[in-house]
Amino acid sequence: MDGKNKALVFTMGFTIENLVKAITSKGVRGDEQVVLLSALTTDEFGKKRSEEALRFAIDYISKVGLKYFIKYINVNTPFETILSQIHEVLRGFDEVEIYIIGGMRILGIASYYYSILISPFKKIKAVCFTENMENSYELLTYVPRAPEGKEIIELMSELKEPREIKEIASNLNKTVSTVSKQLSKISDLVDCV
Repeated sequence: MDGKNKALVFTMGFTIENLVKAITSKGVRGDEQVVLLSALTTDEFGKKRSEEALRFAIDYISKVGLKYFIKYINVNTPFETILSQIHEVLRGFDEVEIYIIGGMRILGIASYYYSILISPFKKIKAVCFTENMENSYELLTYVPRAPEGKEIIELMSELKEPREIKEIASNLNKTVSTVSKQLSKISDLVDCV
């Protein structure tokens, strides 16, 4: 896991359809390495299904021409230990893209939380898909600053629905210039069209 490289991380469940769809829609480069995160299961039925899915995943990844690594995550441990297990396998990568596509919910949540924790230290992206894999969402990997001050909170209360800046300024008894400046201060909290 050492070196200046990129990891494509996938949370795995019992099927590979979502893995295939995610890799196909994203596309790959030869210098990327796939990391499959799978929950360490103890029941025989779950273990058999998981191993079968991983065999198919390895076959597909090999045909695409990528290197891979499988990390079995023990989810019967405290949340911090799950995060530590994820970090153990990803710490050597300079860039990480996490695709939350399947597996146990706790594995998906821990993977996303890991992306938030590590974002100040490495280039990271977290992507989640709808159940049918038709839509994907790049998730925030930082916690936005909370608004400060009475004026900013009043401004945010005016942003419940799309409006013209002139209308917001009028409602707040402020100039358009003042409202524009305040909006730029909170631009990471709101979308302005």
